[in-house]
Order: sequence, then C-alpha cells, then structure tokens
Amino acid sequence: MHFRRTRWTLPRAYSRAKLTAMLWGLDLGSRMPSGSDLQLAHPGWVVTNLQNASGSALLDRAVTAASRPLAMTATQGAAAVLLALTQPLPPGSYVGPDGWQHLRGRPTLIPRSPAALDRDLAARTVAWMRREVGLDT
Repeated sequence: MHFRRTRWTLPRAYSRAKLTAMLWGLDLGSRMPSGSDLQLAHPGWVVTNLQNASGSALLDRAVTAASRPLAMTATQGAAAVLLALTQPLPPGSYVGPDGWQHLRGRPTLIPRSPAALDRDLAARTVAWMRREVGLDT
C-alpha cells in the first residue's frame, strides 16, 4: 500500500486507491445489518474545485482550463451517485460513467475486478487501514 515494493506512478496510485475504496465498501457491506444495502458510486472525471489543491493559483487555473473541455460538469458527475441512491440495484453494485476508462459518460453498472470481490483481501485491507490510523482491529 505504501509502494515499498513497487514504484509509485500516478495511474498505479489511482488504481490502488479505487481498489482500496471498493474493498472498504465490500467489508463495510459485510458488517451491515441484514437487509441493508450498500452501493458504491464514482462520478468520473468532473470539473470541481477538487483539482484546485496544488497550492499554486496559476497551476490550479491551468489544470481547470485543461480539464474543462474533457471532464464532465458537476451536474453530469452527480448522475452516477443519484442512480446508485434512487434505483433498485443488486447489493454491492458499483456505478460510474460508461465511457472510456469510466471517466465520463452516462451512469451504468460497472463490473468489479476479481480483486475487488475478494472478501479476505477486503478484511485484510480494512485491518491494515485501521492499524495505519491507530485503531485496534
């Protein structure tokens, strides 16, 4: 998780963060009371103020300007979250945009990778996360 055994790259870090979120959701869903329903959603690539966190106003403006023609609006990005909240979906569904790399498009169900369905890996990941923030497992 800390890239001690592999080299850090932006795509690898992003993928690992997405997998970790999915594993956390899988573990959380297994801990919820029977009859509870947990859905996971991601908006895709959305132009918001989140990309304006570099500490440099000039860089923030450049990133926003470069993102605007490619990314979705916040309203478009909210569609995946709204679908997950309002539609009857199979438990543990993952909803996001249907386009290339799920960065933009209409909301759809996205299949999980085998790793994102591994309950043992989910439990180990959550235990690791709890240790990292100083909570007993």
